[in-house]
Order: sequence, then C-alpha cells, then structure tokens
Amino acid sequence: MSLSPIPLPARPTKVLTPHRVTLPRSMISLTELVYLACLWPIWREFGWQIFKTLGADRRVKRSYAWFQVLICVLKFGAPFLL
Repeated sequence: MSLSPIPLPARPTKVLTPHRVTLPRSMISLTELVYLACLWPIWREFGWQIFKTLGADRRVKRSYAWFQVLICVLKFGAPFLL
C-alpha cells in the first residue's frame, strides 16, 4: 500500500493593494509627527532644568550625561547580575 499525499486546495493569495500599504504608512507618519510635537516642549523643559542645575560648562554637562548613563546601566543591569 503506497501512501500518496492528499492534495490540498489552493489558497487564494492576498494581494497588497496600494491602499492597504499606504494607510498604515500614513498612520505611522502621523503618529510620529504627533509624538514629535509632544516631545519638543518636554525636551526644552528638561534641557532648561539641566542647564540651570549644571551651568554652561560643556565638560560638566558631558560628565553629567555619562553619569546618567552609568546610573541607568547600574539600575537596569543589577537585577540581571544577581
């Protein structure tokens, strides 16, 4: 007795029409623009707070940025090291 594969019915292929591609791209673009519009005032406020705290010295600002990065590494990395 030989076993022959059972023929499966052909599946219809889904064709991507232009509106199926354009709509998600436009939604993503619109959402990114909204995020940028919301981010700009927040970025300015935090930048001003850091400037008031540290002053105009670029070396101090760079050191503070590295300090913040290392603090994040310690906070997020410590649970994985235990």
